[in-house]
Parts: sequence; C-alpha cells; structure tokens
Amino acid sequence: MKCTVPQISWHNKDPVLSLDVHSVPITPEHYRIASGGNDSHVVMWEVTLTEGDSTVEVLADLTHHLKPVNVVRFAPIKDILLASADDDGHIILWRRQDHPNIMLEMDGADFREHYCIHKTLRGHLQDVYDLCWSADGAHLISGAVDNTAILWDVQKGVKMQILSCHESFVQGVAWDPLNKVVATLSCDRHCRIFNVQTGKCISKVQKLKMPHTKEDGTVEEKACRLFHDDTLQTFCRRLSFTPDGTLLLAPAGLLETGPGAKLENVVHVFSRHDFSRPVFCLPSTDKYTIAVRCCPTLYKLRMRHPPEPGKPLWEQTHTLLKLPYRMVMAVATRCSVLLYDTQQEAPFARISNIHFTRLTDLSWSRDGRLLMVSSTDGFCSVITFDDGELGEPYLPSDEQRGQGDCNGNTATDTAARESVPAAPARQQAETPAQAPVQPPAKSPVQPPAPAQQRPQEQKASAEPPPSSERPPPAAGDAPRTPSRRVPLVTLSSPRRPAARTPSSAAEPAAEEVAEQEPEPQEQEQEPMEAEDDGTQLVLHLEETTRELDEGPGSPAAVEPPPQPSPRTPRRVPLVTLSSPKRSPKPRTPAKTDG
Repeated sequence: MKCTVPQISWHNKDPVLSLDVHSVPITPEHYRIASGGNDSHVVMWEVTLTEGDSTVEVLADLTHHLKPVNVVRFAPIKDILLASADDDGHIILWRRQDHPNIMLEMDGADFREHYCIHKTLRGHLQDVYDLCWSADGAHLISGAVDNTAILWDVQKGVKMQILSCHESFVQGVAWDPLNKVVATLSCDRHCRIFNVQTGKCISKVQKLKMPHTKEDGTVEEKACRLFHDDTLQTFCRRLSFTPDGTLLLAPAGLLETGPGAKLENVVHVFSRHDFSRPVFCLPSTDKYTIAVRCCPTLYKLRMRHPPEPGKPLWEQTHTLLKLPYRMVMAVATRCSVLLYDTQQEAPFARISNIHFTRLTDLSWSRDGRLLMVSSTDGFCSVITFDDGELGEPYLPSDEQRGQGDCNGNTATDTAARESVPAAPARQQAETPAQAPVQPPAKSPVQPPAPAQQRPQEQKASAEPPPSSERPPPAAGDAPRTPSRRVPLVTLSSPRRPAARTPSSAAEPAAEEVAEQEPEPQEQEQEPMEAEDDGTQLVLHLEETTRELDEGPGSPAAVEPPPQPSPRTPRRVPLVTLSSPKRSPKPRTPAKTDG
C-alpha cells in the first residue's frame, strides 16, 4: 500500500467536498475520477497508476453549477453518467459526448473529454448533501438540508417518492444493491429504512438498550443513543451498503460502554434481516467517523490451515459473519482513513497525517487497487494497492455457491428469496413513480345517452330498440351505414310540408321555430324530457307518414330509424305536431289516435 498527495490545484485551492471513481476504468491502469468543490466546478480527472507512482491529468471542467458542489456520483453502468448536487438544491446529470460544449466547459476545445447536461432534477429547497444510485443506474436518491430525501426516476426526470419524515438535515443516503430498501442518516440521530416501492419507513433506530452494571452489582438495561447529534462538525454522514447487500454501515456512531464511561466513536453495522439493532460495531481509534465506502471486490477468507472439503469455511477460521468470503471497508474519520474487513473488528490498516484539515469523502475503484480520499484543505490523496495485497479475489466454486449469509442462511436460499433479475428489479423500482392503481370500474363503457336508457318505453314504441342482432335488409335496400346517422325525422319533417303542401300561415311559424333553435351548449345544459309517450307517438306517426308517401320499397320505410339524438325530441314535436294541422286532408289513419 502506498499513499501519495499530488501537489496540484484540484479546485483552485478551495475545499474538495466530494469525489468518485467510475466503475469502468479507461484502461487497466487508467481510472476516471470526478470531483466537486467549493469553487462550484465539477472536474473530470484521469489517474494513471505506474510502478511506484501515480499521475493525475485533467479530462474536463464543467462549470454549470452556481454554488459549491457537495457531492458527485457516477452511475454504476458502462456509460459515463455523472450526478452532481450543489447548495442551490439542484441535481445535474452529466453525460459524455463527442463534441465540445463551450457553454458548459472552460476552453472546451482544450480538454480531452466533453460533457453535456443530460437532465436537471429540481425538487429540494435547500442544499443537497448526498446522492446514491440504484444498482441498475435507473434511479437515484438524494438527501438535503430541507429535511427530505427524494427518490428519482432518472429516465423520466421525475420524483418517485418524497421521504419527509426526517426532523433535521439528511446528511447521508444509501440504496440497497438488491433494490428493496433505501437508508438515510440525519442530524436528528436517526437511521431510517424505507421501502423502495411504497416509500414507507419500515425501520427507525435511534437508541439501543444495553446492559449496565450498577455499583451494587445488579445489572439493568439502559437505552443509549447510537449516533451523534447536530453538533458534530461535519456536513456529511455518508453511509453505505456492502456489495452483496447483506450489511449496512452507518458512520457517526456512538457506543456507551457503561455509566459515566467515555463515549466511543464507532461505525454501526446492521444486518438487512434486522435493521432494528446493529449486529456489531467497528471501533474507531481516532475521532468521529464521517463516511464509509466498501470495496466492490470480494476476497477469500484468510485461512490458517488448508480448508477442509464439505465443511463451511467460516467454521474453519475466525470471522464475524457466516460468509464464505470477506469484504473490505474504508472508514473516513476526521483526519485519517481506517481499513476493516468482516473477519475482525479491529482495523487492519490505518492511514493518517495525510491532510491538514478534515476529510470529506472517499471512493474505491472496482478492482480494489485504488482508493481516493478528499479533504477540505483543497487536496486529494491517492492510495494504491498492489495485486493481492488486500487478498485473493473471491471466485465462488460450485460447492461454495450454496454457503452462507450473515443470518445463517445459504447464499442460494438468500438469492432465491431476495435477489431479483435486473429487469424485474428495475420494474419494481419504477413502480412507486407511477400513480396509485385505482380499482377498475365495473363497466369501462360510458353511460348511454338519456334516449338510450328507457327500455320500457321502447317496448311500447313502434321502433324497436337497437340490438347487436339486426334484421337482414330487404332486397333493393341501400347498404346500411355502421357509423352514426343524422336522425331521419329531423331531415324530413321541416322540409316535407313546404314541398307537398301550399303555403299557409303555419309555415312562417315553422321557420321562426327553426331560426330560434337554441345553441348546442344550451341543449346540453337543459334537462332532456323527451321520454314521454307523446314523443313515441310522434315517431310512430312520422314513420307511418313516410311509409305512405315514399312507398314500402324505400329504405326509410323498411329500415327503422336510429335512436333520436338528444336534440331531436325538442325539434321534432314542434314541427311534426303542426304538420297534420297544415295538411288539407287527413294523411294517415293514425291521425284519429292523436
């Protein structure tokens, strides 16, 4: 292990507030780094590891933020997608492009890489302190000073859930690698666990009952607080899940060993099977802890003797968890970096005296060879590891694939119960963004018009109600139109008296009625009272009249007219009732029935 502090101006000598290493290296020896600082810039770097040394070069400088950038995070996908958040409450998603953008980059033609704004997420009212991506890179969680955490749908650029039950600043957020839950850590001394699909808080831990021995020798349980309050001198409490999702590591922890005893600074470790209490703690030999990041690589257990076949590996060596592998964690305290693994509680390495002021963030490379650390003194440390220095990478054999998790279950059972394929997991994670599913209506069809809701009156009428089984048309009839037709009575009634009868005093009255026809909007607002027997009688008279005038062979005499529209009952009675009076002779035998 080697630690170097390149003497370069990372952010114009302003504090470096966050950094992150992209999961896909440029080459096996070249890594892409993003950093955000107090100068409102997001800078892309290339860190090259050479034998015994490391070099840093600038790839791009992004200048769209107007206030200090508190956090930067790469999406865990092959494409280069970066999220950065600032004191304005804005979250900007940057995507790499092939051509420069002079509006977003300083002297864009001089940089090796170019980026454009993919999306801007606006939802927080104040400073955003922490970000975390989902495992599939489709969703994002953010925590801010406005006491809220927001789940984002990155593809749509909308909010899925707003977690507003916090009582103080949200300084740390983490997304479960299995896409089941998210975790937040706030200044109100609470660690909360939320369901991704529903957004409900399923667990909240603040205190823990611990046994204490009194002076008389009796033992009693006392509730002890687990986290620091808002007097902690840091703006971030960056918690993290382990790569396999079995553990949650929460910094800024406290441990009270007895009455009047000195409080110890620790990192609380929770099992995903029970978030109500930590399973163990990682003690800090220095000051309070502010950030935890896990190495993405899993390593083989350290064995004192050759492993025995057919026996679980954790039973053949000392380990804290029933796992066939071990995980390495880096913990940032106020002024040092501690390295832990899951085989022992004490740190196995400590890096200190590398910065003059407090640390702010740290990040691993995917292969575990590089660990980056940022500080408010304006510099970043580059910690490198040789191949095999942290251990031999774990490649599970067929026998070991069914062994272990932190709750005593086999990995096969755990995967079958909790893990999900990539596509279903993504779909489940998107479900909360959708509107609540309403129960389907009993009938998706719109309610019929008032003229279609009188089956009893249609039975008494000469016109049969429309049905799905229509009588076949007679010979010589014109083909029937399946679409909506203008009512036959409306077309014939106003014009037939004028063509077949001499002018009379009733014609001006009919024209006056036609001119005073109300607007369609007024007709829709007035109640429809056309469901009486008089309307049905008028329809019967009109049908008989047309049959006598045009003959039984006409389509109108054979084909029953469609149901009258809502306007027909108001127009037909006025004209049709007056037509027999204008006629000089009786035209239908049904006139006596009127």
